[in-house]
Amino acid sequence: EKMLSHLFPEVIDLDDKRAPITAGGTIRSQCGKLVAALMDCTPHYVRCLKPNEEKRAGVIDQQRTQHQVQYLGLPENIRVRRAGFAYRAEYHRFLERFSILSRETWPGPWTGSDRDGARAIVKSAAKKLGLKKEDVQFGRTKLFVRQPESFFALERMREKAVGGLVVCIQKAW
Repeated sequence: EKMLSHLFPEVIDLDDKRAPITAGGTIRSQCGKLVAALMDCTPHYVRCLKPNEEKRAGVIDQQRTQHQVQYLGLPENIRVRRAGFAYRAEYHRFLERFSILSRETWPGPWTGSDRDGARAIVKSAAKKLGLKKEDVQFGRTKLFVRQPESFFALERMREKAVGGLVVCIQKAW
């Protein structure tokens, strides 16, 4: 009995009618805790470079490292971050992702320029979110968002709008 109680230390209540905790339930609860912890954090990213093929300490292949830096777009990331912007996107990508947030760009196809479409989306979202003019900047080919919170708010608005569309489709189906 000593060995069994050592191997199975938990006491089982035979009167308890609840289902035992499953592996899936454990994973689900752990994922929920992880997501909650991540949402409480300020996001930042780490980029890893492989300095050489030999896996030797202190040896750096300059050409290989420079290629990786360029491939990851680090110089532009640094320029954008130094200018104080947390997010950047080309107009067409921004329009594709967030067109659902403006009545001008959704549901019909947008016929104007991508830049004007992005402006319409930001104008519409600014009314709902209270974005300030300095929170978003329009470059020649890209849109820049200064605060990560502003971008996250846009993403939440998009998720809510997509959820509304899903409900409409489910009702009609």
